[in-house]
Amino acid sequence: AALEVLRSEAAAGEHDCARLVLRARATLEAAGLELDYLDVVDAARMRSVGTLAGPALAIIAARVGSVRLLDNRWIAPALQPRVGRDMERG
Repeated sequence: AALEVLRSEAAAGEHDCARLVLRARATLEAAGLELDYLDVVDAARMRSVGTLAGPALAIIAARVGSVRLLDNRWIAPALQPRVGRDMERG
């Protein structure tokens, strides 16, 4: 579910990776998973991406009891970035 949050928010126009990760982290915490890491990275270099400008890889490691779960998903930005919500409220 957390990676789907990342994918759908990016597709909806959110390009700030820190905000994407915060939203996905909240989904994991609400589900009771213990997060090891969650990031959006450049797949070629496996380095964090600050702004989603092209396809990137969302990666996650979390624990459920003694089981460590690993997953990843390609995410891509919308054609037009979303204007900051705080700025819209004025």
